[in-house]
Amino acid sequence: MDIICQYCGTTASSDRVMCPSCRRRMQPVDGAPMPAPEPPAQPEMPSTDPAPPPAGSPPPPWQPPQPPAGYPPPGYPPAGYPPYGQYPPQHAAGYPPPYPPYPPQAPTTQQWYPLPQQHGPWGGPLKPTVLFDRAATQKVSRLSVGFRAILAIPTIIILVVLLIGLFFAAIAAWLAAVFTARVPVGLYNFIGYVVGYNLRVNAYLSLLTDKWPTLSADEPYPAVIRYPGPERLNRAAVFFRFILIIPAYFVSGFVGSGLVILLIPFWLITVIAGRLMNPIFDSASAVVRYQTRVQAYLLLLTSAYPSDLFVSEREDPRGPVEQRPELLPPQRSAGGRRLVIAMIVAGVISQGVQFTFRSLPPIIHSFRNFEAEDTLSTAYDNVHVKELANCPPGPGELHCLQLDASVKIAQLGEFDSKVAGLHVTDDAKPYVAVLLTDIQSLTRDYQRLTEARTLADYRRQEALLPLAIGQFDEAENALDDVLLGN
Repeated sequence: MDIICQYCGTTASSDRVMCPSCRRRMQPVDGAPMPAPEPPAQPEMPSTDPAPPPAGSPPPPWQPPQPPAGYPPPGYPPAGYPPYGQYPPQHAAGYPPPYPPYPPQAPTTQQWYPLPQQHGPWGGPLKPTVLFDRAATQKVSRLSVGFRAILAIPTIIILVVLLIGLFFAAIAAWLAAVFTARVPVGLYNFIGYVVGYNLRVNAYLSLLTDKWPTLSADEPYPAVIRYPGPERLNRAAVFFRFILIIPAYFVSGFVGSGLVILLIPFWLITVIAGRLMNPIFDSASAVVRYQTRVQAYLLLLTSAYPSDLFVSEREDPRGPVEQRPELLPPQRSAGGRRLVIAMIVAGVISQGVQFTFRSLPPIIHSFRNFEAEDTLSTAYDNVHVKELANCPPGPGELHCLQLDASVKIAQLGEFDSKVAGLHVTDDAKPYVAVLLTDIQSLTRDYQRLTEARTLADYRRQEALLPLAIGQFDEAENALDDVLLGN
């Protein structure tokens, strides 16, 4: 029998003397032990479980769940899906995929709808799905392919106009995402439309389709993009998006340059064969898809960093179910992979050549300026206009001073010929012209000294020399600084 502590109420066995909790005597010395109280009886609650079926009876049929209040929203269910709850919870092999969740706001054009962010091998943000119709290139019009560059001019003009609006929309979306961590639905749809039209133009120029790029996003086209929809973005990633995109931008630039270079042989092969070879289609579609994903990431249409240039084995299964079975992602093939590598190599070489040609002229000009500066300095050292003539006073002083002026005129003439023969860059030519003008002006001042009749006349003309010599020195120093790059 248990007893209760007289101080703290702790229950313990009857053979205990001291309380295990408060460390005091459980019961008075001569008192009777206090029994532990019985717990109160709990009232019996009626069972809400249904009665089990009789033994041997079949289980009740499965009942589809009812949709939540206010559902379905406009635009649901998507095309190809039955009404809500038609599939049982356990899907047998061959059943259609699970029913997608309802979006909070259905767009006017079904290019995107929110999808759950799952974990595991396909965890993380969804990438835009870019799909192509391979069958559309199995037979192409040679005339259309032959004049593709001319036929694409109107679409390029339309794209340029859209890109002007995209510039302002992208700034507004960036500001909204920095402050609210989301891109407004209206801006998201407009930016997504422009990126989709750019995809159609690129596919048309890359010979991936013979169909002229359509302005409508709902009209069937052999190249489409499906977006994951507006999602919550990381403000820091949005703020530094232009820095984060640099590696992908360089890869996109290299492979895009390589595609432009290889389009010439691709174009010739397609005109002769009348169809686009599978390796060419695989490589060109992979490059166009990668470039489109780079644009989508830069313009905040997705938080998934661009990848899969060499084509993944399969698309993310969390993406929307495509209603057009002819549209497929770029396929992995050995020939396509080799062509992608060739595009990267060609792009790196072409960018290197362009960088070299852009860098060589400044380097050549720098060497030219350095050589001109050395010639200028050497010639300037041979001009002694600042030195005064050492002529003793007397009858022959005027003749001595005029001889010195004649020597300086000869020095200025030689210096003028050296400056006029300098090979300098365009930015230094105005300074050369100024210096030549000052040389001629100083030469005329010395010429007047040689024509002086009297010593007083000579001294009057000599008083004007310091100003002309100062201008001459300033012009020479300015040209010297320009040639040195200061």
